[in-house]
Amino acid sequence: MTIARNSALGMINAPYDVLLNKDSMPEMPKHAVLEYLRWGRSTCRGIFFSCNQESKAAFRGQPQGLVPEAVEEVGGFSRLRRDESWVRPGYVEEIYANVPP
Repeated sequence: MTIARNSALGMINAPYDVLLNKDSMPEMPKHAVLEYLRWGRSTCRGIFFSCNQESKAAFRGQPQGLVPEAVEEVGGFSRLRRDESWVRPGYVEEIYANVPP
């Protein structure tokens, strides 16, 4: 497993089977989320797993983003599952398949 920030994505060996994001996408600037998902779309051959909150609370004066909205904007992913987290109220766990073009 590799943990990397957006500026280091180009150094990750691809392809890989699972792209995972937990506790960060809603707080990231929208352009960074879209960049991350586009990169994942082009380098992940399996699934994208997300566990993030969906409060849309203000962060640095801007409403936080929602993972499903960003995934839809990027396209190319098919949601396989969406569940409320039973461990963390307010969080949603989602699994998306990366659909080949």
